[in-house]
Amino acid sequence: MIKLLQFFIMSVISLVPVLALADSVPQSKRWFALGGFNRALYSDIRYDFKNEDYDFTLSRIDADNAEVFKNNVSVGYFFDENYAVSMGVDQLRYVLANGQTVKISGDIANVDPAFNGSYKKDSVTLTDDFIMFDKSDAINYLFVDHSYYSEYREYTPLEDGNVTAHWLVGLSAGMMVPKTNAILFTQESFDGLYLAGAGVNVKVGANLFLGQHFFVQSEMKMGYANLWNVKMTEDELTDITQQFSFGQINLSVGGLL
Repeated sequence: MIKLLQFFIMSVISLVPVLALADSVPQSKRWFALGGFNRALYSDIRYDFKNEDYDFTLSRIDADNAEVFKNNVSVGYFFDENYAVSMGVDQLRYVLANGQTVKISGDIANVDPAFNGSYKKDSVTLTDDFIMFDKSDAINYLFVDHSYYSEYREYTPLEDGNVTAHWLVGLSAGMMVPKTNAILFTQESFDGLYLAGAGVNVKVGANLFLGQHFFVQSEMKMGYANLWNVKMTEDELTDITQQFSFGQINLSVGGLL
């Protein structure tokens, strides 16, 4: 509930720019670039682990967003006044909070007497000798986006009429490329960039032009990620998958080129 309240407050703040509205800025057939920062919230995460010694699932895992901002950048093109396509990178960040109790189902053998056994929706505590998973170096979400910008006009006290605001909606899809610091049992950890899976998201937001070239943009995103190739160890025979949903607030500055 606290996460949902925080996310709601962040969402309201992200839409503040639409309070100042005015005349149109020509943007058709123009390139743009923007960059800024984001904060994200995550659903409970599920992991599936499988190799010759174990086949088990951890669920109801709480992921901490690590209380930091991460970066986002993108470049795009307005092919008319209302539609744009873009490519970009959003950095997502979280860590698994050790000490939490999660659900486990499946079988573990030949690993550690403390963890060997069969489980069926049992409770287990995440400790460093069991699993430590840190994506605080970021999951890089490399996406392609298609957005609709709908101009909304209203009275403004600015006499020169050089402030323009747009509502925007969009759909994005792309690849998830994380850099992971992880420990699973006593296996040698893997720490490197790799293609882990894919994601998709929808977004709503606001875009506020300041003059003819510069703008600020705020976006609220809701998405889903399916990582079918998670790497925690150097063992190529270990198969790990992961699924989660995320909510994200982006605040960026940019310009028309």
